[in-house]
Amino acid sequence: SMMTQPKEGPRPTSGSKAIKLFAGVVLAVALLALSESIDTRQLSINLGGGACQWTAPDHDIPNDIDWITTLVVGFPSGDKRLAFKHLEGLTGWAARDEWAYKTFGMSNHPFIKTNYPHYDGDWGWEDAADQSILIVRNIRNTFTEFHHVMWDLGAPKTYAEALEHEYDLYDNLPPQEHFLSWRDEHVYDEISFYGWFIDYWMEGGILRDVYSHDLVDGDTWYMNYSPDHFHELEGAYGGYDEVVAQAGGLPAYDERCANLVSGGCVPLAVISAERFESPTTGPAEAAKMGAVLEGKRGISDYLIEKEAWGCVWEELIINRKGEKTFLDREGHSRRNYNFSEEFLNEMLREIYRLIIKYGSKTWQQQQIAKDLVSILNNHKAALEQEIVEVQNGLRKLTENDFLGPKTRRRMEMEKLQLSNAQEARDLKQRADYKEFFDVLEKKMMEKRIFQKKRAVVREQREIDRKLKRLG
Repeated sequence: SMMTQPKEGPRPTSGSKAIKLFAGVVLAVALLALSESIDTRQLSINLGGGACQWTAPDHDIPNDIDWITTLVVGFPSGDKRLAFKHLEGLTGWAARDEWAYKTFGMSNHPFIKTNYPHYDGDWGWEDAADQSILIVRNIRNTFTEFHHVMWDLGAPKTYAEALEHEYDLYDNLPPQEHFLSWRDEHVYDEISFYGWFIDYWMEGGILRDVYSHDLVDGDTWYMNYSPDHFHELEGAYGGYDEVVAQAGGLPAYDERCANLVSGGCVPLAVISAERFESPTTGPAEAAKMGAVLEGKRGISDYLIEKEAWGCVWEELIINRKGEKTFLDREGHSRRNYNFSEEFLNEMLREIYRLIIKYGSKTWQQQQIAKDLVSILNNHKAALEQEIVEVQNGLRKLTENDFLGPKTRRRMEMEKLQLSNAQEARDLKQRADYKEFFDVLEKKMMEKRIFQKKRAVVREQREIDRKLKRLG
């Protein structure tokens, strides 16, 4: 277990020089062992009384330790990095990204970060995982952060950048308003993916349709999961809607949850990303993560004492110890994207669905369901407040915001009616650029996967350099 600093015992009143010399040698050996442990294992230290010394995790993961491995799962955004950084601080051992398994092969890391089954994720860890915790972020904040992460990894911020990044696929390119409309359509898809993702983990790998949330069979489900999921609107297999309708019945489950995760996919804890980051609720939320490791084979041997859990959280969140997370991005608190009432209402509908489902009698005795509903109720209140702000004009919408088809069309028509009636009539008869945007999306996904793999390669090189310096 985590080592505490040695406490001074009672001062001896008598004793021979030999005894004193022996005691001195023992103390020196103990201090040397502590020093070597800190230098090579880099474990955070419990100083007692709620104080601690935070140290960076050890990336030199031994293969001979038999411990319970925890999946840190969540919809794509920046919050999972904060969660696994906290787990690293609690134990002194580094976590690993799902794409590192895809790139470098298997390892014995005790924590694995994943976006699976979202198409931005990948089950690359085979049978290495034993249990999971689910990180839930406000649906609106999730899309804001995912949007920003996508841009960090090379997706175009604007239509002009899309054309600059080798996306000039045709001579007859669609105008900018088509690009913005295409981008908006992705938000509708992600709203459905958000609830689908939560259902998957809460129900232990259940297979549901992304859009209707009806039960489906394995073949239909993998049409959704596949990164190349564009065919869902193209009438594949005789019509996507028809396939979903025929697949209903008894629930089917992802076989990997049953066969490759020893404890199953149902999370042992549901963590609120917003509460974890808050100075008032953070320590209590962080304690739920520590509790998941208590008494667990192997990993609990390295878990710092409970009295220091709050200190480890404070070092990470308040004092910003460790590697950078999305909280460290310049201008993070000021960056924002506005969503129209049209989109906010769609988000609310999905949140209502989840609240009703996991607040029902079927779930009301399960702590993870209670925690999820409590988290989602907070999200619901925030969305309702934002709708009021949009309605009252406190949030001014522009054409570059996320508007949705109805709001964007209304704003465009209002603008054009003031300038040219003929242009307004032309707007109603837009050309179909679906093929262009399908190819654009495929190229974006290919680039994103490449960027992910390149990122884990760079991270591994940095880890190798650190280990070489220590060695």
